[in-house]
Amino acid sequence: MTRVNFGRRGQIAGAVCGLLAVAALTGPGAGGAVAQAMCSNTPAAGQRIECFQPESSTQPIDIDLPPDFAIGTSGNSEDAVSIVHDGTGNVRVGVPRGTLTTTGDGAMGISVRHGGADSKGDISVHLEGGSISTTGDVDAANSDRAAHAVAVQHDETGDVTITARDVDIETTGGDSSAGIYGFANRGAV
Repeated sequence: MTRVNFGRRGQIAGAVCGLLAVAALTGPGAGGAVAQAMCSNTPAAGQRIECFQPESSTQPIDIDLPPDFAIGTSGNSEDAVSIVHDGTGNVRVGVPRGTLTTTGDGAMGISVRHGGADSKGDISVHLEGGSISTTGDVDAANSDRAAHAVAVQHDETGDVTITARDVDIETTGGDSSAGIYGFANRGAV
């Protein structure tokens, strides 16, 4: 088991970091309006990214957001980008020069989880420019879920990689919130 945690508060800029992971992902919480969600490379204004593959899936999840996009959420445990793959397949997320902002308790900028009983595949997240800001505290109604800026978790077999270059990352919520948090049960971070 490997766990990496980069910074609780403050900024990480111009860094190249080996990465990450998150607490169990669940749907939107009780506080604030719920932003419309879709699984796409081209979210419309007001939409957040939410992708899911079930245990039976062997399909990858491959998301490349357009440059200079903006996604903001205000609901508790409502992530700007939320990806869960419970099957066998790689997950790749590219985030260029965008702005992700969350204000709800337990809401993350980017959360990626590879779970499921026999989940296999690698996770790769690449951040280039832009900013991620989370201001929520822990969500006590959702298993004390922290408001990490970027979090990736692999519960089974596979590696986790993140690169962050010239990205402003700020977490100002509760004591448990990290700028970048990573976990791999049976793989490298």
